[in-house]
Amino acid sequence: MDHDTASLASLTQAEMELLARRAGLTLNAGQMADLVLAWKGLAPLAAAIPRARPMTDDQAYVFRLPPPLPPPAPKPAVRRK
Repeated sequence: MDHDTASLASLTQAEMELLARRAGLTLNAGQMADLVLAWKGLAPLAAAIPRARPMTDDQAYVFRLPPPLPPPAPKPAVRRK
């Protein structure tokens, strides 16, 4: 873990309350405690995502869908006598 990730993983209750207020969240004490606990579990997972990779390794940048097929030709109307 680098220095920034270590500091993010160790957010205090007061720091999380500040972030929640800035995000416009109004949480009770139990919800805030749950948020802090969830963040402490999530921060190391987010830190494990490799970031020093070329952009072309991301499938969203290299995978292209084939062009759509043209719509089927309309069938001629059948005339009844």
